[in-house]
Amino acid sequence: MAKAHQLKSTLALLAAGTLLVAGGCSSGSNLDAPPGSVQTFTESGRLLQAPVKNAKVCADLNKNKICDPTEPFTQSDANGNFTLTFDGATTQTYDLISEGGLTLNGAGQDVAARNMAAPAGAKVMSMLTTMELMTPAGPQRAALVAQLNALAGVADYRTLDFSANAVPRELMLAVKTVEEVLGGFSSLGVGSWAQQQVVLQRLGMTIAAAPALTAANIDANLPALVGTAAQSAFAFLNDPNLQITSLTAFGDAMAAIATSVAGAIPPGATVTEGAILAVVEAAAATATQNLGTVVTSQVKLSLASLTLTTNAGPQSWTAAALPTTLNLSSLPLSIAVSGSATNTTGVAKSFSDVLLKLTIADATHGRSIILSIGGLTANVAADGTLSLIKGSNPLHVEGLTGSGALIVFDMASTLWGTASGNSVSFGITALNTQLQANGGRDLNTLAASGNYTISAEVTGAPFVAMTKSLSLTIL
Repeated sequence: MAKAHQLKSTLALLAAGTLLVAGGCSSGSNLDAPPGSVQTFTESGRLLQAPVKNAKVCADLNKNKICDPTEPFTQSDANGNFTLTFDGATTQTYDLISEGGLTLNGAGQDVAARNMAAPAGAKVMSMLTTMELMTPAGPQRAALVAQLNALAGVADYRTLDFSANAVPRELMLAVKTVEEVLGGFSSLGVGSWAQQQVVLQRLGMTIAAAPALTAANIDANLPALVGTAAQSAFAFLNDPNLQITSLTAFGDAMAAIATSVAGAIPPGATVTEGAILAVVEAAAATATQNLGTVVTSQVKLSLASLTLTTNAGPQSWTAAALPTTLNLSSLPLSIAVSGSATNTTGVAKSFSDVLLKLTIADATHGRSIILSIGGLTANVAADGTLSLIKGSNPLHVEGLTGSGALIVFDMASTLWGTASGNSVSFGITALNTQLQANGGRDLNTLAASGNYTISAEVTGAPFVAMTKSLSLTIL
């Protein structure tokens, strides 16, 4: 029988935006099916960080907090909505996981979204539902949910769409605080999905054990809880590339982020995310700078340059001087992304299993292609010189056409390109051949007019996310 994760091979892939698909929350049909038969499960909901578009959302059947290739999935639309339908055993249990996608920052710009999770049946997937799922099941999780429901003023906080509707200030304060605290950790290089899970778990456990948060005490009590949870998470992660003056100083700096968020959300009965997003982000960013006074050692990777090679030859730009628009008369034949590193540890560092993701997106026409390669080794010399080494991992390709069709396949490790020095390149010609072999449309259609965005992201502790966008107009 057809399952949602089985893809059709006839897919017209063009060039454009972040692929990844997201699915939401509400389950069930065929509930009267006899034991041992197949049940059709349906989940629908919304991804909020603000809204997350083009994200991959799966039914996490084995509950390992990631979307495995065999698990059913769907994608979120431009407003963060998704619907996921799949067949499974009548006894099937699962969580929902969101991977990738784009959300909007306070300036209205597309930025990479964080992974999220939620229990099956949730109507809204957010960092609060993610924190809930990372908190140990049982009394601790139940206590956290009770806290969040009380802040929301409803029986189930997972039903409130705080982006589109006004919600109690206390719930908005909770969700924006969790998001900005994660941002604070990410600014230090603690940004991988596994590390975020640790931070969210410590936040959830700490809030669950605290006295009830109310409108009268949340401004004072939540920052203190954040400080305690941040210290616990930092100690548990025990990252040798991060050194701090003291756990207390680190906790105080993280608590300052929560205090800044509270000060940015005006007092009152209800509030919408759109009305406070920009001011919250600005306040949290100022507070995050305090972390630099307590963190004394770290290694970071960032985008150094981007090179497009066409029939006319290579064109290169530094990250600080990328053009806003570029007119191309022919299909890019290869794309190279170069990174730079800073190393204040005083010794050489080597990191394995680094993931690089390159996205080419045309938001206007809803077309996208994502190229991701894992298993890279990043060597960072004591002076910050970066060297990337390619492993044997295949290139994972995902794409979305203007009609909503999806294409997913893996290219052999010998086809996708090279890693040399501080640069990784992708061979578009080889990719084009592979696309045709997998039933996709010839990539020469990328030469069609469109406004394209190219972005690169590198993840893998202790790196901070490497993102930079270049808007292209291909004539």
